[in-house]
Amino acid sequence: AGGILTLPLNGFETALYNIYPMSSTSRPLLADAVFTLKTVGNQIRYDIFEAGPKAHFMQVQNIREVTSNGEKKDIGNILRQSAFKTKTIAYPVSAKVKKKHFVFTITPGASENNRAAEVALLLKPSGKEDEFPDVTVKQAGRMLKVNKQSIKGKWAWFSVIPMNSTDNIIITIHTEKWKGQSELWVQNKKLQKPFPLNITLKKQAKREVMPPLPYPAFEKRSYVLVNKTAL
Repeated sequence: AGGILTLPLNGFETALYNIYPMSSTSRPLLADAVFTLKTVGNQIRYDIFEAGPKAHFMQVQNIREVTSNGEKKDIGNILRQSAFKTKTIAYPVSAKVKKKHFVFTITPGASENNRAAEVALLLKPSGKEDEFPDVTVKQAGRMLKVNKQSIKGKWAWFSVIPMNSTDNIIITIHTEKWKGQSELWVQNKKLQKPFPLNITLKKQAKREVMPPLPYPAFEKRSYVLVNKTAL
C-alpha cells in the first residue's frame, strides 16, 4: 500500500493490465517479458517472445521441473540469452523539396523480419494556419488511399497501408506557403519466433484466463518515429 506502480508504454501504444495480489495465484509469475501461456493440470507452457534485462520468475517454490525443447533447464538463468536482445528498428527515409512540394521517400521493409504495416504522417502548424496542405502517396506507380484525421489549426494525420514491403513509398506534401512541423511514423510489424518453456508444478495451478490478442501472438506491432522535419 502507498507504493508507486510504473506501467511503461511506447508511443501511441495501448495496453491492458490485470493487477492482483501475488497471494491470489500459485503459478510462477514471469516478470519483464512478453509471452503467452497455456495451463493444463500441473503443466504450464510459456511461449516467450521478448525478455528484458530484469526478466525472472517469481513464486518459484511450486516449480518441480523446467524444460525447453525436451532439455532440462535452470530456472535461475533460463532467460539470460542473447536471443532476446532487441535491435534498433531503422527505416531508410529521404526528404527533399521538388517544385514547392515536399517529398518523403521511405522503404517499407526493414531488417530482422520488420515490415511497415502502416505509414502515418503528422503535420502540426507553426502559426495560425487553419487549413492543412494536401497529401498524396504513391507506391509502385499507384496512388494509395490516404486516410485523414485532423483538428482545424491543431494537427492532421495522413495514414496509408503499404501494398508491399519492397517498393518505396513516396509521400508528397503540397506545401506551397504552409509552415509547420512534420513527423513520419511507421507502425512496425515484426514476426517473432517464441522461446518455448514447459514448467511442471508440484501441484495443480488455477487456469488463467487471458484477454484476447489484437494480433497473432507471434506478431509484434509498435510505432516508430522515423523522421522529423520543419517545413
